Amino acid sequence: MSFISSTFHFLLMVHFIHVIYYDLVHLERDETHKKIAKIGLGNLKFLTFWDLLLQCGYFTLAFVNDVYGSNVRASKSQSALQKWRDFIFTTIGFSVATFVSVAFWGLYAVDRKLIFPVSMDKWFPNWLNHGMHSVPIIGVFIEAWLVHHKFPKRLTGVVTVACFTMIYLFWICFIAYFWDGFWVYPVLRDLSMVGRAIFIAGCSLALSVFYFLGEFVHNLAWGSPKVRNKAQ
Repeated sequence: MSFISSTFHFLLMVHFIHVIYYDLVHLERDETHKKIAKIGLGNLKFLTFWDLLLQCGYFTLAFVNDVYGSNVRASKSQSALQKWRDFIFTTIGFSVATFVSVAFWGLYAVDRKLIFPVSMDKWFPNWLNHGMHSVPIIGVFIEAWLVHHKFPKRLTGVVTVACFTMIYLFWICFIAYFWDGFWVYPVLRDLSMVGRAIFIAGCSLALSVFYFLGEFVHNLAWGSPKVRNKAQ
């Protein structure tokens, strides 16, 4: 494993650990968000926080693999650490990070009150906002170009992304049902039932699209599957 990729993994690992720690321990929320934090297991109701845990776990695994695992293309020679690294990144690692960043900044550009009201600027540091919503997409795109990853069968990848999506959607619907109609994101609260269903379906489709985007980016960096198979 090259010094550059190992250093990159270490820096991203430290970054996400710091962001999670600051968010949980040092971030002073206003009274409204202190009440919201008590609903649905705190930060675990937000997809952004799921992604922070996912990215932190991935880059930690990638760094540990750099030290103790392998980085070879032949499947039979790959360590268990490398296999898990590749599976996590190619399925949910890339797609979820991309979705979180694109969805957040997309809604922010359309109408920021739907995702990050102006009132939050008073207590939510700008660097933390970018650490949560900008660094993930930058990180996974750099990772896709720095490190070769072996993709699973396409059906396996799509099903894995779909399962992750369904688990999260079930979770936020569960919260809305048991916490008096509280929707994790204001945009879901403001939509009608039909609009809500369309929005959720669109987000689910976007995650699948980002899985294929991950394949595309990887192929640009490392060649098509046929070329990779010949190399193996």
